[in-house]
Amino acid sequence: MAAQECGLLERATDLLLDRRGGTNYTRRVIHQPKWTPQPAPVLWVPPPALLHLQTRWNCHCSGRRLLQQDQKWVAEAVFRGNSKGKLELKDSLQLWYHPPPPTVLYHQAPTPDRFFSHRLLVWMPYRLWKLRLQCTSPACAGHQLCGGGLHRRVRQVLDIDNHYNMVTETLICTRCRSSYLSWGHTVLQQLDLAHRSQFRVILTRKSLFCPHIHLRMSFL
Repeated sequence: MAAQECGLLERATDLLLDRRGGTNYTRRVIHQPKWTPQPAPVLWVPPPALLHLQTRWNCHCSGRRLLQQDQKWVAEAVFRGNSKGKLELKDSLQLWYHPPPPTVLYHQAPTPDRFFSHRLLVWMPYRLWKLRLQCTSPACAGHQLCGGGLHRRVRQVLDIDNHYNMVTETLICTRCRSSYLSWGHTVLQQLDLAHRSQFRVILTRKSLFCPHIHLRMSFL
């Protein structure tokens, strides 16, 4: 009887504590979910060579630089790193470069870079085709120009559905030290028809656009 009375008393105490909002720490164990720290978002840190590309290439449009979604794939496709940690052009270049296409299937949320990347036109006729280009200064008497490296300015060309980036090279006359850009009229007029037709860009003082845009505007 005494054992039964003790059991009934303990049960009554539990019910009384429940009604009063109390907590019986000796008989109940409260299991709380363990807090697990969430991993910090991984931020892509550009390598020193890519930082050199950002400071070297400035976009001509409104003083902007080469867009961030284009910097990474352009650096991998066109450049290579040297022993000093800087970027230099690859030996074998091509006229057009296209960004990597978006993946068909994603297992996690994709970044928007693959969907908003732009093509790249590398207009370097002296380096690509080894053409003979001459200085137009009368004092040089047609002295041959030599390559002066990649020009630091990137220009955006307006197309029908989007725009693309274009870069060029600097040509230097070793006699009079004059410099020319390969997208300038002085160099373009020296090209033959086959190579000149590859440059399908209309240049103005503030903007560049494709001939398709010019034809549509002429009919308006």
